[in-house]
Amino acid sequence: MDVPALSIIGAVVAVSFGAIGPAFAEGRAVAAAMEGIARQPEAAGTLSRTLFVGLAMIE
Repeated sequence: MDVPALSIIGAVVAVSFGAIGPAFAEGRAVAAAMEGIARQPEAAGTLSRTLFVGLAMIE
C-alpha cells in the first residue's frame, strides 16, 4: 500500500474511535434521564431541559 491509502485508513480509524466515546456518553445520559423521570415523573421538565443542555455539550 502507498502512503495516501494508509493515511486515509488511519483517518477513518481515528474518526471512528473519536465517535464511539460521545455515542456511549449520550446513551448513558439518556438512560440516566429516563431512569430519573421514571423515579420522579414530576421532575420531567427539569430533567429534560438539563438532558438537552448536557447532550449539546457532549456533542
